[in-house]
Amino acid sequence: MNSFRSFRDKTAAVLPSRHEGLGLPFFLLLLYPMFDYGRPPNPMGIPMIISVLLVVAWILTPAKKVNLQIVCFLLLLGGMSIGAVTAVNNYSAYQAVTTMAIILLCICIPLIHFIDSLRKIRIFVNLLIVVFLYVGVWCIFHEGMGPAGAAGAQDENYTSAMMCIALPLAYFSIPLTDRRAVKMFYVAALGIYATAVVVSFSRGGFVGMVGVVLFCILNSPRKKQALIALVIGALLVLMVAGPSYWEEMETITDTKEATAHLRLEFWTIAWRMFVHNPLFGVGPENFRWNVGAYQSVEQLETFGRLLTNSVVVHSTYFEILSELGLVGGALFVTILFRTFKDLRRIRSDERLRADAGNAGRREPISGNERLSPTDAQQLQYYSLAIMGSLVGYLLPAAFVSFTYFSHFWLLAALAVALNEVARETTKKLEVSSSLVTGMISEVSKKPPNPVRS
Repeated sequence: MNSFRSFRDKTAAVLPSRHEGLGLPFFLLLLYPMFDYGRPPNPMGIPMIISVLLVVAWILTPAKKVNLQIVCFLLLLGGMSIGAVTAVNNYSAYQAVTTMAIILLCICIPLIHFIDSLRKIRIFVNLLIVVFLYVGVWCIFHEGMGPAGAAGAQDENYTSAMMCIALPLAYFSIPLTDRRAVKMFYVAALGIYATAVVVSFSRGGFVGMVGVVLFCILNSPRKKQALIALVIGALLVLMVAGPSYWEEMETITDTKEATAHLRLEFWTIAWRMFVHNPLFGVGPENFRWNVGAYQSVEQLETFGRLLTNSVVVHSTYFEILSELGLVGGALFVTILFRTFKDLRRIRSDERLRADAGNAGRREPISGNERLSPTDAQQLQYYSLAIMGSLVGYLLPAAFVSFTYFSHFWLLAALAVALNEVARETTKKLEVSSSLVTGMISEVSKKPPNPVRS
């Protein structure tokens, strides 16, 4: 009995309380997606207040976290600032640098520091699911357009890309609850997201949705159920989508189609900008201010005018190359690959895989009979959810200028936070295992009690 009490006390000292406080910075982080994606018509300056309070809270945090993604965030801001100095339109470049500084310094880096437990990750992911659900419902009833508040409109391409990001978050949250009502909520959310992609008539959104669905099926622990869900989802899409939708989707591979042809012309111009400004590009948000200077004679004849200040590049990747150059492109790729590497590490960690398969370690929630998944199971599913969301971002991003939006940077920061929590969890599993081994060894060394006659 004394050995068990000693083991229990030592374990309690290592493992955090299930009901630990969340803290003010975390609640501020919960407010951010509501304003950034929900876009209320009158934000009353709350987003700026949130940003200031979060960066102050991070500055006052005594133990600063340092990792490759944070370093890349800071280097990216430095490279953008250099590019802004030489940009044709300094004011537009300044606005872009300011936007990215708010996203990276005031939101993403504080997120890495203050979302420091699985409980917080679970709450934050569920909040994203709800906010994206609101955007999806809005999209369905507004012909594919997202909420248009003081921060501007969200057209059908951006809204459908957001739905592709949302799909894996809801899908991989389903196995993490045994409450039927919650499962049905996630399933309903999946239906709303898919319907919103169809209503948007976005070909980039369709490509993203197909890629995300394949990712979810290939990585689903229950592939038969996933295939059944795919069939049901396909039937739903067939019910919602009419002949005009499929006619539109058939033009995806047609490079001579009007908008596809325009995109190819813009990408050609963006490549010229990159070749002439390979290091830092033409400056943040300066493609549209330079496009006329890089039109060829044939393009000038085709369009019949200079395109200066009238078009965007319609591709995140060509936007990064033309506006941020090799510096911005290398940092973006570094963040992307490191993020995928961290998420794969969580998936392949043998200690987490072993604990995830140990159903006997699950603990009751709130004293009732329901059982919660182990920490390892949550880490595994959330790593898949974020990885799938990145796939949902990367595919539509080929057709949408997405660089100065928070979607990718927020997912990267959330992946860093998850990886930090995973590291702490593996340490606790090792300590817990060693304590169990020590207790067994201690008990085995004790002489057996004499049998009294």
